[in-house]
Amino acid sequence: MRRSAYWVGLNRPIVLFLLHTAIAQIGLYGITDVILNFYFVSLGYQSETIGILQGLGRLGGTITGIPLGLLADRIGARKVIIICMIGVAVSYVPLVFVPTLPMLILSRLIFGGAFGAVFLASSPLMITLSRPEHRTRAFSMFSIAGLSATALGSALGGFLPSLVVKFMPLSAIPEGIPPEQSIPAYSASLAIAGLLCVVSITPLLLFRDPPPPTHPDGTPKTGRGSVRTTSLRDVMRMVYLSLPMVIFGITAGFTFPFYNLLFRVQFSLSDNVVGTILGFGWLIMGVSTILAVGADRRWGRVRASLVVMITAGCAFFVLGGAQTLWLGIIAFVVAVSVRNLLVPLYQPLYMESFAQENHNIASALNSILWNGGWFAASAVGGSLIHHNGFGTLLALVGTGVILTGVSIFLIFRKRKPHPELIPA
Repeated sequence: MRRSAYWVGLNRPIVLFLLHTAIAQIGLYGITDVILNFYFVSLGYQSETIGILQGLGRLGGTITGIPLGLLADRIGARKVIIICMIGVAVSYVPLVFVPTLPMLILSRLIFGGAFGAVFLASSPLMITLSRPEHRTRAFSMFSIAGLSATALGSALGGFLPSLVVKFMPLSAIPEGIPPEQSIPAYSASLAIAGLLCVVSITPLLLFRDPPPPTHPDGTPKTGRGSVRTTSLRDVMRMVYLSLPMVIFGITAGFTFPFYNLLFRVQFSLSDNVVGTILGFGWLIMGVSTILAVGADRRWGRVRASLVVMITAGCAFFVLGGAQTLWLGIIAFVVAVSVRNLLVPLYQPLYMESFAQENHNIASALNSILWNGGWFAASAVGGSLIHHNGFGTLLALVGTGVILTGVSIFLIFRKRKPHPELIPA
């Protein structure tokens, strides 16, 4: 029977990697994203401190980007992801069991340093596992798998504290607050998220790394004893082509750490309802990613990036001015879904600009700039919300999203893939 066109090019290693992504995202971006800020609030922290704690994760990714990119070049992206997922799981130990401010800072730095490597190693791995003509589709399915799982995790995260408290003795729940909003309820839920990180490693153990590219004489271009070909000019070009990710990272840092607080504060919603709204948003965000394939075919990756970023930017302006819940939900879903279409459009565009032996270092630099923008934005985002409100924050986001699309158009409109990556 003929396979659906959407599944063409998804070989066994890609499917296993998508399974890993889905399991990890349930815990990392689903359960944790819904609960973490509420957990910090239950510990007594205000929005300014929460913003800094959220930003520290991205600072950790910025610090470890180059070293782990070089490690991926030596041992392979898949092995780096396995090691770093263990590191992500370890970061939940101080978060859950020793939640003092110094330990929370340490936890967030470990989390960011480890998960940043997972982020940077994923694109090179997807490039090596897929054929050039299938890459937009493969990256779309990668995004769909992650975001659909995030949607499930967000829905679970909204209800998980209410569920876990039913298995706790009454003596463990402080008096005077709803049990599902207590520290034990949130910490137990986060522990479950950490365990999912460990489980997500299993699919990665079921396939091997693809063979490294070779020079015409048969010597490997990557790995131990390889010939290093990354020049200063290459590095400067990587930085230049990554500039849109600085702006994009800033818009992400202003939004993703604070979506749960936005709906709780602006519309006075319970944790369960917030989790359901976020889960619905991530689900549509994931499913709609396949539209990137059609956008690529219609306009090409460069012009499609401009179109989707202008559309998403307008939706963020509407979200910032929404006075009713229904308008806020619609604007939120449109904004996050359309903005996310950039991932399967930009990542192949960027990675195909370099020879394959440079992919790990290129991804590392891209990740550093992305994480740097995210850290800077989330570090000041809490204070900006406290003093100016969500309207000002989301107006800045809308502007930044549009500028991201414009910058991609200006930088990439005349660029072609590296000759090595053009099919013969």
